[in-house]
Amino acid sequence: MHRIEDSLMSDKYKVENMKCNGCVSTVKVALDGLPGSNTVSVDLTSGIAEINGEVDPREVEKVLASLGYPAKKIP
Repeated sequence: MHRIEDSLMSDKYKVENMKCNGCVSTVKVALDGLPGSNTVSVDLTSGIAEINGEVDPREVEKVLASLGYPAKKIP
């Protein structure tokens, strides 16, 4: 069960190497599977992934890098 404040938290990441909708799908599925992730949106044009929930930024970067999509949290 998610706490109400978790759903209000949102982090954005700049994701590299996304070239098609298949890439977007891969990134979205990976981020959806992280503990604490409530909703995920990924935009191919801007290269931005947004995660609503409480997710460890280091875990996000680690998982995406392992798939070939280096990412950095946007401050």
